[in-house]
Amino acid sequence: MAEPKSLSDVAILTKSIEFLVRTLIKILIGKISLVRLQELIERIFIEESENHIRKARPGRDVPLTKLALLTGLDTRKLARIRNSESFRLPLHGTRSFLKEVTPESCIIDFWTTSPGFTDPKTNEPLIVDTWGAKETFETLVRESVRARGVTVQSIIESMLANNLIRILEGDRIELKSRDFRPKDLRTKIGKFKLD
Repeated sequence: MAEPKSLSDVAILTKSIEFLVRTLIKILIGKISLVRLQELIERIFIEESENHIRKARPGRDVPLTKLALLTGLDTRKLARIRNSESFRLPLHGTRSFLKEVTPESCIIDFWTTSPGFTDPKTNEPLIVDTWGAKETFETLVRESVRARGVTVQSIIESMLANNLIRILEGDRIELKSRDFRPKDLRTKIGKFKLD
């Protein structure tokens, strides 16, 4: 039995989307977490769906039911997202979004803003022991990274590869850079500027 034409068209659309998304993800791996990418896509999808409905119904409110139909999201979730303070604000200008773009960026933010990890006189991040209960790199990972299964060693390897930390004598760790910039970010994205 032949596949219905409508399913064939959906398969072609899905294949095209898979190709585009896979290409984008290859560029984004290590630069943004899946959790943040999902949040970004969800927000943009909702905003653009609202724009689509407004274009068809100028001057009228956007009904949640129509938005739910276009997005596939529950109306309670839609209401929560639309009523948030940051809805329709660009996420690239939202500190709370940016500081948690990756586990490494979470650690840097926590390390540079938490009293136990900064020098009270200079506000500079302290050099920390790798392991232990208080003010250690292990504590930084435990306190700042939400994702389960992220190990101290995997974070150290990633931050070393991105030239963010330096391992000192005595298994101590120093923060070299407050800016999370994956090593190949510029070569992949180029000189893209935000307006």
